Amino acid sequence: MKKSDIKIIYEKFKVPQNIIFHMQKVAKICEKLAEEFAKKKIKIRKNLIIKSALVHDVFKTSGKDHAKKMADYLRKIGEKEMANLVEKHDFWQIDNLKTWDEKILYYADKRTYENQEVSLKRRIEESRKRYPHPSKEVLETERKMFKLEKEFKTTH
Repeated sequence: MKKSDIKIIYEKFKVPQNIIFHMQKVAKICEKLAEEFAKKKIKIRKNLIIKSALVHDVFKTSGKDHAKKMADYLRKIGEKEMANLVEKHDFWQIDNLKTWDEKILYYADKRTYENQEVSLKRRIEESRKRYPHPSKEVLETERKMFKLEKEFKTTH
């Protein structure tokens, strides 16, 4: 997939500008993380991660299962690797993250609030404003997110 294809997707699905800005910020964080991994000679697929970041929330305004919906679309157009990454950026997928590619997109998304890079702690605080009474499952997933963050810090 080329950058021009991504622009066509934005237009086809009428992606709001704020969502585009968010995806672009996630892509920049992915790029930064990928470069750090490359310096450590850890094999990642930088271009794939960045392209996936640029489309991961195309269906964000469509409600639940936006990640699966985009992944299904990507599979339909022959972008199976991108589909896998996009599907695994979903909040609940943390236990299914196997590769650094998957972990980078997931983590970069969780470090982005709207179109700003923020700490994981701040991102969770912002979520509390919308969802003030998290379930045990949400709290457990957040704990796993901090564990993932530690994994990043010890790797690069």
